[in-house]
Amino acid sequence: MATPDPNNRDLTPGRELTSDGNRRRLDILHTARELFLELGYHSTTTRKIAQAADISEALLYRYFLSKRHLFDAVIQDGLDHLQPYLQFGAPRLAGLRLRETLEAAAYTTIEIGRRDKDIIDLMVAESRMLVGDRRIANLLNQLCRSIADRIDIFIAEGLARPCNTNAFALQFIGAIASIDLMHSLFGENSLQGNSEMGIDIHEYLREAVDNAAASLRPEVNPAQDPI
Repeated sequence: MATPDPNNRDLTPGRELTSDGNRRRLDILHTARELFLELGYHSTTTRKIAQAADISEALLYRYFLSKRHLFDAVIQDGLDHLQPYLQFGAPRLAGLRLRETLEAAAYTTIEIGRRDKDIIDLMVAESRMLVGDRRIANLLNQLCRSIADRIDIFIAEGLARPCNTNAFALQFIGAIASIDLMHSLFGENSLQGNSEMGIDIHEYLREAVDNAAASLRPEVNPAQDPI
């Protein structure tokens, strides 16, 4: 019997699993994901994963060549689940004004981070394992490109000041993601501060969107204000 391809990722959410092999592979992925989150990559052994999945270690290696292959498959599976939420570009942003575009991008960023919080937490915890991983860069680039393309249109129409739209989009997404990451790492109290300095995340997003929109504001007649 041929060894299953460890890079086979045909496990799209909602797709019917048609074989025991696919079901077993998915079980191993979910088990490994839980242990990587609980114990960390280096403290998780293939033996522990096999025991938790109620299979032999030899069977695990029929699906994944190594622990690193399994870790990469767990990350890819999580990214695949996030992919639909990155497709918010032209169709979702068409017809929106500048501030509305930035607001949609901000809430999409938060939605992506919370849609699969475990995979985001795992990527943060094991960030050293992902240095130079183009999959992460590609995910971020898709999000930024959607924003930059729309801002390019505003600039061409004279509705926003000229700038490096790629750099602007990256900076904007970074500012939005940082507040959600803080929430993920330190809990809700990290956003609340004390009774005098409490911060509501929606208030933070409004402020971030307002500041970003103002930074792109061209000098125009107030009656023609595109913001």
